[in-house]
This record gives sequence, C-alpha cells and structure tokens, in this order.
Amino acid sequence: VIQGTKDRLRAVLLTASAAALGFLPMAVSTSAGAEVQRPLATVVIGGLITATLLTLVVLPVLYLIFSRPQSPGGFKIKRPIKAGLFIVFLALGPMGYPQEINGLDRLIELGLQNNQALEAAELNLQRSGAMKGTAFDFGRTEFYFGEDRNNLALNGLPLTVYGVKQEFLFPTVYGMQHRVQKTAEALEANQFDIQRKTLVRDLSIAFTRYQIAEEKVSIYTRLDSLYEKFARAADRRFELGETNYLEKITAASKQRQVRIRLDQFRTDKIIAYGDLTKLVQPADTLNIRPGPLLMIEPELSRPEGATELLSYQNRVRLSEAEHKLQKQRWLPDLNLEYFQGSNEGIDGNINGYQLGLKIPLFFNGQSSRNKAYGLAHEAMLAESANFETQLETRQAQLTARLEQNRNSLRYFLNEGNVLSEEIIKTAEAGYRSGEIDFFQYIQSLENGYSVRLEYLEQLREYNETVITLNFLNQ
Repeated sequence: VIQGTKDRLRAVLLTASAAALGFLPMAVSTSAGAEVQRPLATVVIGGLITATLLTLVVLPVLYLIFSRPQSPGGFKIKRPIKAGLFIVFLALGPMGYPQEINGLDRLIELGLQNNQALEAAELNLQRSGAMKGTAFDFGRTEFYFGEDRNNLALNGLPLTVYGVKQEFLFPTVYGMQHRVQKTAEALEANQFDIQRKTLVRDLSIAFTRYQIAEEKVSIYTRLDSLYEKFARAADRRFELGETNYLEKITAASKQRQVRIRLDQFRTDKIIAYGDLTKLVQPADTLNIRPGPLLMIEPELSRPEGATELLSYQNRVRLSEAEHKLQKQRWLPDLNLEYFQGSNEGIDGNINGYQLGLKIPLFFNGQSSRNKAYGLAHEAMLAESANFETQLETRQAQLTARLEQNRNSLRYFLNEGNVLSEEIIKTAEAGYRSGEIDFFQYIQSLENGYSVRLEYLEQLREYNETVITLNFLNQ
C-alpha cells in the first residue's frame, strides 16, 4: 500500500511538473503577442502548483484536522498548528494569479495607490506643510559664563558673570515669513493636484489606445486567418491547374501584408500595455479587460479654474511675498541680554540687562537682493499672463479639433459602419456562390475592413481630444 501511494504521488508530481514546464516558454516570452500569452501561462502554472500542493499537502491535513478520530491512538493536531495550516492554505490560494482589471476606473484606482511620482508629490506637500513652523524660528539662545576682569566691583575684585542672550528679527518679519511658507504650501498643493490630474489623464489616454489596439488586433487576426486559408487554397488550386500563377502569388502577398499589419498592431498593443503598467506600477502582472469601445462625452467649460492656472497664480503670490519679505529685511534686528555677576566680597548678585539694535549700515547687498526679487516678481507676472494666453489658445484648438472629429465620427456611426458590414457580408456570400472571383473578393474585404479601421482611428483621435480637453480645464 505504501509503495502504491508513493508511486501515485510521484506520478502526480511528474505530471504537474511536465505541464508547468510546458507552459514556461509562454510565461517568459517577449515576442509579439506575449502580453496575451504571459498572463495565460502564469495562470496555468500557478493553478498547477496550487492544485498539486492542495492535493498532496493541504487536503490530507484538513482531513486529519476535521475527521477527529475517536480511537485512543488517533492522531490529533494542536490548535496553533491548525491556525498555521489555515494561514498557509489562505496564502497558497491566490498564488500565481495575475491581477485582473476590469475597466478604466479600476486602473485609475490602482494608479492613484501605486504611482511613485504621485507619492513623491504628496511627500513634497507634507514637507511644505512641515516647513511652516520655520517661519517663527528665533534661532539659538546663547548661555554664557565667564570672569569679567575689565569691570571690577567696588571691592576691587573681578566679577563672575553668567547670563542669557537672544537675538530676534523685527516682529513683522516673522509674519511675512509665515505668509511665504503658507503660499509655498498652497503651491505644492497645486503641484500635487497637477500630478494627480496628469496621471489620470495619461491613464485614460493609454487605456483608450489599448482598447483601439486590441480591437485592431482582433480584426487583423480574423483577416490573417482568412488570408492564410486563401493562400493555401490558391496554392492548392495552382498545383491542380485550376487557377493561374498570378492568383497564387497575389494571395501569398496579401497574406504577408496582413501578417505585417497584424504584427504592427500587436506591437501597438504591447506599447499601450507598457504605458499602462508604467503609470499604474502594479506589484503583479495586469490582466486587463478593456470592455466595449465608447465615445467619451466632453465637459466644456472655461479654463479659469484650471489647476495649472491656479498654480501660476500662487507662483505670482509667492514671488510677491518673497519680494515683500526682502523689503522687511531693511528693518533692524533686535537682541535682548540678561546677566548676573558676583564675587567673594559681595553678598548676593549684581544683575543687569541689555537691549540692542542691529541696523544695516552697508546697503549694497540688501539693495541688490531687493532688486533681484522685484525683477523675479515681474518675470512671474509675465509668465502667468503668457500661460493664460496659451491655455485659452490650446482650448480653442482642441475645441476645433473636437468638432472635426465629431463630424468624421458622425459619418461612420450613421453610414460607414453599416456599409462596412454590408460590404463584408455581400462579398462573402458572392464569393461562396461564385458571383465574384478571388480578386474582387479580396478587394471587397479590404474596402470593408478599411472602413472599420478608419472608424477606430477616428474614435481614438476623438476620445484623446476629449480627454485632453476635459482635463485641461480641471
């Protein structure tokens, strides 16, 4: 019995290992179409490993746990071991399965969670908030102790002096520094919003390109299969003397052209998938289910509330606050000192205080800094005005392009797609019935599918324009 059990276990392990190794080339493939093969191979290999472990290890252990044998010599497992095995069972469950994504919303959710550029922008925002406390930094307090031999007491002995000294900026300077830090924090908040908006926009565009590429791959996969059959049939008919050499080489040439386009669209899909993973930055492989192709609705609005425009406005406020802060530097600094002194011949302590002002007597350095910050503020005003003009121009350009794309799509939705279906169906029926020859059939198929491909390209341009325009005004 023991030998039979060992043989069965060995057979199960060998079978699972052979099957897993058979899918290994697909799992590590980098050729065209690998983005589809790798998730499938990963799922199969993970399933084989998981099923083998469940069958050989977990299920027998679970049987021993829950069977609760009543015989005195029955094998029992302690509760901590049960808990550990249960945790192992849960851990083995999802092993080897790629992360399946349904639709754009889930991609955006993952991107907002994982994207490191967005995380860096959030950390910069937190850093800017933490820097607000530095506005009221009074510097270090000086404590000193020494023997003053220059100033002798009435008894002719030197004083042992100890005291404390603190320097302050002019009080209004601290308020202006706080204003600078507060404006800088608002600017970092704008930068975070811009980074977040850019991530969502780029994800939306990459997802649209992935959808279009997948649809083109689907169309050309059908065409490739169809032309391959035609090429084989034409070659066979030529061997039997039923057709001429021209039809044979034409079918082979068309089949090759379709294969080249198919490889091109597969590459486009791989690039779009790479763009998505670059933005989402997932821990596991993404298995994307893009869903149906839809026309995105535009959200037309004025760009006054655009995040980039608010960012430039805060840049202007920050340069203005920094310029005013430099003007505050003309005000004198303050210092306050308190000290006590004593010696052996004095009962008690001699105490005193000192107030002082630091007044700038040499103006060249501060005057140059003040002028430089003023010029920086004027430059920022010019940059902000220039950006606002460019933003309005960009919106006008995108609106005009959107109208052009909408007019093109209107033809395909009302007539083009219907005509494409009719051309393909009529050509297939006519070729089967012998009403049209091979060349007419090929030409009709090319016309029908070219309409579909043109529609997909117009839909891609339209959706990308809408996405860019919608996010332009956010």
